[in-house]
Amino acid sequence: MNTKCFQLMIYKNIGTLKKTLMKTNKLAVYGTLRNGKRDTYSVNGFSLVFPGHRHFPAALHDRNAKGMVVEVMDVDKADIAGYDIYESIDTGLYERRIVKVHKKDEVIDAWMYTIGPALMQGTSVFERVPKQDWLSEECLNLRK
Repeated sequence: MNTKCFQLMIYKNIGTLKKTLMKTNKLAVYGTLRNGKRDTYSVNGFSLVFPGHRHFPAALHDRNAKGMVVEVMDVDKADIAGYDIYESIDTGLYERRIVKVHKKDEVIDAWMYTIGPALMQGTSVFERVPKQDWLSEECLNLRK
C-alpha cells in the first residue's frame, strides 16, 4: 500500500471516530497486542479461537463462554483510529465493540476487537485456544 492510500485510510478512520463518542479509554487485547506485562482480566461471552490457522487468535461471540484472558490498555482517539486500521475494520475482518472486563470485584468497560463478517465468511474451522489464553504454555506450544 502506498503512503497516500495509507494516509487516506487514517483520515477516513479518524473522521469516523470523531463522529463516534469515545465511550471508554480502555482497550481489551487478547492476542498479538498482549505483551504479558500488564495485569490480566477476563471477558465472558466470547471464546478465544484460532480462525483456521494459528498465526493470530480472534474473539468469537459465544454466550456461554467464560474467562477469556485479556490485558487492558489505556487508549485515546488516535490510538483507536490506528488500531482500527491494524485490525482491518474497514474490510470487515474485525469489529470493535464495548465489553465488560472483569478482575475480582472490578468491572470496567473496554473496547475489544471481535470477529467481523469477512473473517467469519472466510473461515470454515475455528479451533479453541487452550485455556482461553494466548500466552498460556499450552497455546505457546501449539504455535511453535
